[in-house]
Amino acid sequence: MESIFGPLDQTLHFLGTHADLWVYGVLFVAGVTEMFFPPFPGDVVFLSGMVLAGGGALAWPLVFIVSCIGGLAGGWALYELGRWKGRSWFSRPDRRIFNPRVLARFDELFGRYGTRVIIISRFLPGIRSAVPLAAGVARLPRWQAATYLTLSIFLWNGLLAGIGFIFGRNWEAVTLFVTIYNRLVITALILLVIAWGIWVYKKSRSTKESTGNGG
Repeated sequence: MESIFGPLDQTLHFLGTHADLWVYGVLFVAGVTEMFFPPFPGDVVFLSGMVLAGGGALAWPLVFIVSCIGGLAGGWALYELGRWKGRSWFSRPDRRIFNPRVLARFDELFGRYGTRVIIISRFLPGIRSAVPLAAGVARLPRWQAATYLTLSIFLWNGLLAGIGFIFGRNWEAVTLFVTIYNRLVITALILLVIAWGIWVYKKSRSTKESTGNGG
């Protein structure tokens, strides 16, 4: 019978059979990869590293720090990409979404709430990769982007590690918690996007009808 913790089991087997210094490199690459490819189970890899650290195969401070640095490196690369090329996406005024008017509104909103969004981004699977990119597009100051991105990653990984210790290092229980949490958050985000789309559609229809009646 296949374990419901299959991803953790498989990752543990892979890392456990090669538990050596290069595993820290795997943890770093996993942190980077997750930012560029959100479906990648970066949290599972991090938890697997903590399991091995709990068994003495790895040093848990290094597992924690290397995983955080990997996530920060991936997030920073996305920030710089958004800062370098992002604004050109909004250069054509005839586009419905990516146009200068939307960019101005985006800059205003991100300038007001950007730091808070970065802090909570790591806790929201599905958008944690988009937020550093958006921060770059909005030209958020580099020191702010670096500070709050680092804080976000350390808080999330620290929460995972803390929950693991609360469960008595029962990392399978933590993995189940993270899986359920991620699914609930992603479902909520999808519902919010659908609700927003319906609202935009109705508002657009209402505007067209009022314009037509006025004519």
